[in-house]
Amino acid sequence: MNLFRLFQRSKQGEHKLQYVVKGDSDDYNVTYKCSTGSQVVQEPHVRKGWKHLFRGHKGDYIYLSAQSNKPHSEVDLYIYEDGKLVDKIVKKGDYPLAQVSDEVH
Repeated sequence: MNLFRLFQRSKQGEHKLQYVVKGDSDDYNVTYKCSTGSQVVQEPHVRKGWKHLFRGHKGDYIYLSAQSNKPHSEVDLYIYEDGKLVDKIVKKGDYPLAQVSDEVH
């Protein structure tokens, strides 16, 4: 493990995670869960480029979904763990809905 990654974590086994919503619309409904046992959060009418940062531990369940509120649009979802892209999905269409779930590695 390099020293840079070691200093990025605040506690042993803890990982920095980031959710990102992009696309060609500027109006999305976002739903996410940050870890096993946490509450599901719903945020209506967020703008493209929305980000959420949090910390998680190996094995935590994570979930992100977003739906565009516009026809003929695109939604792109990204999940980063310790700065590295671990999940990405792109959906296009009328009011597209994209979903991704995983666990912290």
